[in-house]
Amino acid sequence: MRPAVLNTVHVVAAMLLVAFLIVSASPAGTAASSSLQEHKGFVLAAGECTSGDTECELRGPKAWTPDEARVIKRAIDEIHAATRGAEILQRVQRVRATSIRRYRAGVVDGTAIPFISAAFRRVPGPPTIEIYDKVLLDADARDLQSGKPGYSFLAGTLLHECLHAIDIWSWRPDFARTMGFVNSEGRWGYVVTGLENAIAMAQFDKELARVRSLGSHVAELRINRQFALDMRPVGLPTMQARKSPSEAFAEIGSHLILDPGARKYLPEPIVRLFDERVFGVPPAKQ
Repeated sequence: MRPAVLNTVHVVAAMLLVAFLIVSASPAGTAASSSLQEHKGFVLAAGECTSGDTECELRGPKAWTPDEARVIKRAIDEIHAATRGAEILQRVQRVRATSIRRYRAGVVDGTAIPFISAAFRRVPGPPTIEIYDKVLLDADARDLQSGKPGYSFLAGTLLHECLHAIDIWSWRPDFARTMGFVNSEGRWGYVVTGLENAIAMAQFDKELARVRSLGSHVAELRINRQFALDMRPVGLPTMQARKSPSEAFAEIGSHLILDPGARKYLPEPIVRLFDERVFGVPPAKQ
């Protein structure tokens, strides 16, 4: 019996040595973590390809590194601490959009688009928030227009996708019109009022193309904010919001939660509509 015992000891020792070598070969703070991680009702999981997801390989599934997982959890904490933030996150979890997965880049019509930060996907599979490389390149960057220290861009991006998950309002005619959109032959377009605003919109498109060519994600987010807040009157919190009613919904909602000044610069009808329909805030007594 003694030789068998010795053999078992040798096998266990060899297994421990192999495990030690694997762990020690990974630099601290950069080793990918494949295990599921839970945080305040959300699950951080590695990207994966499911049946029917024909563009998955183009998006490039990845595992979370410890550093990436840490900054995402910090973004969740920031949203959770904001007024109405915890309630919105709970509603997102009630529709089972609790999975946050990691991929290299977003894909549109079969082409990887490097400037996409994140996406909310309803199909195939369960609802999922996807986080791409772009938004994690400078995960500590903060908005300069929302006070000090300003909301983190990562928290704003994550909350934007969370609001897509619960959006049942944006394409309703009254909601879309209040946000500044008109319907022409079945398509919604954002209304630009005044010559100066029309010129600013054209200037923004040129500046956005220039910044994207430089690969600066933070600079892109900053001009998105600056151009929108320079409009007169201010109608949207970012220029990204003009793309569609659903984008406007996610951008307006996230800024009403994370930006303390949004209630002052956004039109009163928009603020009231979100309070009454989305946030469930009772109207003020006259």
